[in-house]
Amino acid sequence: MITALLKSRIASSIAGLPIAVSLNDSLLAGHPQAKVELRAHKASTLATLAKPTLGSLARAYVEGDLDIIAQRQIS
Repeated sequence: MITALLKSRIASSIAGLPIAVSLNDSLLAGHPQAKVELRAHKASTLATLAKPTLGSLARAYVEGDLDIIAQRQIS
């Protein structure tokens, strides 16, 4: 179960950025029309997103626990 505190920490860590955070396909924080989505596949990965470092994000991505999905702009 995802706590309100964890959701709040994630929201504050991405505040002002065009980023959304989801667990599987369920939006947890950020704007639904964000340019970048960080999609966690396990609830435990959300702790990484609550207090991210480059190393912890890279590890989650390489281990398949996190997807980084960018919206393409058509010009």
